[in-house]
Amino acid sequence: MDQLTSDRYFTAVLAGDGMSSDEARLRLFFNWLQGENTGAEWNPLATELPGGEDPANPLWNPQGVRNYATEADGVAATLSTLRQANMAPIWDSIIYETVRPDFAVTMRNTWGTTDFADWVDAGHNPFTEDFGVPWVSAAPTPTPPEPSPAPDFDTQVRGVLDRIAAELHEGTSFEGLLGSMLARMEAAGNALNLNQPVPPAAPPPV
Repeated sequence: MDQLTSDRYFTAVLAGDGMSSDEARLRLFFNWLQGENTGAEWNPLATELPGGEDPANPLWNPQGVRNYATEADGVAATLSTLRQANMAPIWDSIIYETVRPDFAVTMRNTWGTTDFADWVDAGHNPFTEDFGVPWVSAAPTPTPPEPSPAPDFDTQVRGVLDRIAAELHEGTSFEGLLGSMLARMEAAGNALNLNQPVPPAAPPPV
């Protein structure tokens, strides 16, 4: 199962228990399915729960790993298996995104996935590290918006003059109008970097 399908599949598994499909959980599941290395239909974690099998080919191997008929059937079986009481060390680790001390023991002895359990036992964190093929974030990189161009000086001045005309119409005093006009002209100059001090002229050569 490729990562895109894995992310979709396990997003549905997590949603079935009201959990979000953040990067840490999706990475763990992608690591885990590589440890399973199964070709079972819609059963990336090689569960053996009966119900929803492909009627034409219900079993993937003699040990009882199922081939499920549809993605929804596989999701339901995976979630039901993970929520069993004997899988609590695994499921609780996923809920809290931290490796419980008995995670690897349960993975090895109850689920039956040895290589992945050994890797975790060796000190690797399946929520942040990669087992085999790296998990890559599928979230698109946000593109920052283009900055709005600053109005040119003529537009700034026209805006100031329009406001002055409106204030004259409203009966603003001359002193208030003059102060408002100077403030707006200064703001327009600042916006266009026109109010920077002029550097002193270089002294003439001697």
